Amino acid sequence: LLCVLCLLLPYRIAVELLRVVDNGMQPEPQTPLRAYVEEVYGIGADVDMCTKELVYSTSSLQDEAARAHVHELFPDSEECFAFGAEGDVCCSKIASGNVSRARGTTRWASNEGSLLYNPRRCDGGSTHRSKEIRDGDWVEVTRWGRSCRRLRWHSCEGLTAVRQFYRHDETPIPYGCWFFVASGTGVFVNVGRALRFDSRSTASEFFGSIYGDAHWCADAVNRGYDSILFRAETSHYVVHESRRDRDLTELVVCTGACASEELCGVCPPLELRTGAEASERCQCDETGGMLNCGAGRASAPACEESDSLSQTSMVAALAPTPLPSSPPSPHPPPRCYVRFDRSMFGRAGIGDITGKLATCAAFASMWGCVAAVPPPRETLSESHNDGRRVDASLWWDIYWKIDPTTLTRSAPTDGRVQRLSDQVPDGAYMRQWLLQRDGEVPVLELSFPSRDFWSDLHAEFALRTAASPTAPHARLTPVFTWELSALALRVGGDVIADLFGRYASCADDQSCPNACMHLRMGDMITEGRYPAGCTDVAAVARNAASLQRSTNSSRIFVMTDERRPAYLSSLRSALSQIYGTVRFEVDFDWEGRDLPNDNYFRMHALRAACNSFSALRANLEYHPKNLCNAGGRQLVDRTSTGRDWLPWRGRALECVRCS
Repeated sequence: LLCVLCLLLPYRIAVELLRVVDNGMQPEPQTPLRAYVEEVYGIGADVDMCTKELVYSTSSLQDEAARAHVHELFPDSEECFAFGAEGDVCCSKIASGNVSRARGTTRWASNEGSLLYNPRRCDGGSTHRSKEIRDGDWVEVTRWGRSCRRLRWHSCEGLTAVRQFYRHDETPIPYGCWFFVASGTGVFVNVGRALRFDSRSTASEFFGSIYGDAHWCADAVNRGYDSILFRAETSHYVVHESRRDRDLTELVVCTGACASEELCGVCPPLELRTGAEASERCQCDETGGMLNCGAGRASAPACEESDSLSQTSMVAALAPTPLPSSPPSPHPPPRCYVRFDRSMFGRAGIGDITGKLATCAAFASMWGCVAAVPPPRETLSESHNDGRRVDASLWWDIYWKIDPTTLTRSAPTDGRVQRLSDQVPDGAYMRQWLLQRDGEVPVLELSFPSRDFWSDLHAEFALRTAASPTAPHARLTPVFTWELSALALRVGGDVIADLFGRYASCADDQSCPNACMHLRMGDMITEGRYPAGCTDVAAVARNAASLQRSTNSSRIFVMTDERRPAYLSSLRSALSQIYGTVRFEVDFDWEGRDLPNDNYFRMHALRAACNSFSALRANLEYHPKNLCNAGGRQLVDRTSTGRDWLPWRGRALECVRCS
């Protein structure tokens, strides 16, 4: 018996020891936070989630414990906003199926709501993220494939035929792989050597690209960069429903397979990484709805099949997105209107009329009012439009970017309307008028049937403005400036792309070989504005040769209202002896394009073309105001008169000499 006990005792001890060891090795139950981090960054990753901008929604997670963490972040009382390409979106709107967005458009992606802004972020975030990212950094990003995006944005990326607005060129170009910088996704790409911009508009100016962003990557690579980083937060298309600054930033990788392979899906043809320090390999799964690291990892739901381009004709894909019946207005209702009768404007060219519009807008906005002004048809002269009146459907926004809080088509007629004739109201009158609102939006109508604007009214409006520092918005009223309309910019880009090639624009490069000449003829000839012989082909050619010598330019674009075939032919021949490439505005095929049949619009598009095509120093405006004396000094010092009504990039630096 003792022998048996001696044999059994070691066995029982061993079993008990194994039981104790086994119990000690059992993993503790996973916390929701730990489960979430491991589904996003991988097993064993140690990540402080309070430093991350975004978290995945429950629909993007597989692990129940990971989903529990998201539920903890968003209790019923917690406000929730989803990440969006055009601004954040209220989660309740997505949950209710409401597809309208703050800009008056529909949702940008069919699976919006997969990424949410982290309500427990503790580092405050950055307001200039693109500047903080260093060359060679691995940064967290996200992206959608084209089947997820709103139909208008169905273009592929990489080496592809880029669809820009209403234009679609079938020639593939290296467009690059596009991402949103998105801390918290767990998917990293390397930025290499990056070109950085504070805004999309700054990037456009740098690349000289009024024609979209199609050639950005090619230009960046030519300059020795691998990628482009720009802050999209200030772009006109970004509207956050939360009204917060999210520092929305985009990254474009321009090198490697992003320049040689077409990218239509979610997974880009470049190295992706994951892990807390971007040290692990990430294998993207193309079936995911957004950029991801494959099976078992966080991934947005697949996109709705009905949104696929294969289900829709190309015509529908290019059509503008219809607005909802009652889009929300981003502007508060006006507190008052000042309506300017057309008697103040008369009929004149667009430079003259634009000066009057600026005066109206500045005076009205000083008092917090909107200026109601006549449309182009009632003010622009037929003499500059081949004897035709401007189309009745056109508004000033076809030429300029118009702020609706500054200029409007009409003022209410059913409320309190007060009228003044041949008088410019002073500060006392305006203050008294505004005090008599009685709950209605007041309208002040000004007419000037007996007074001339430039010889009389302009000075009085300026005096009233300067003498009214106590106006409620006097110190807030900005200097009134004019920016070309989006359509004018796009068509101007088309002109240059068609006549000189897609990558011809180089306005911000001081070594740019391009020059632009605006040869004003028309009424300048019929009214005898030029001295005799000044517009002869030989005289114009001498000025063009002087421009070429001072800028070392080899290509010239000529915009002119001259239409005599013999004159244009002689001028083309003379310029061809000076420049290697000569193009005129008449070389552009204006027919067959869905564009306004309007010379005023054409001039604005051509202004945009020149602004993009050549550097300021290579712009020559051939106009009587640019005539010079024998000593090379301008007879009219245009630099002392302020900015032109028409927005050149700046002043022409070359004088026009007649002899």
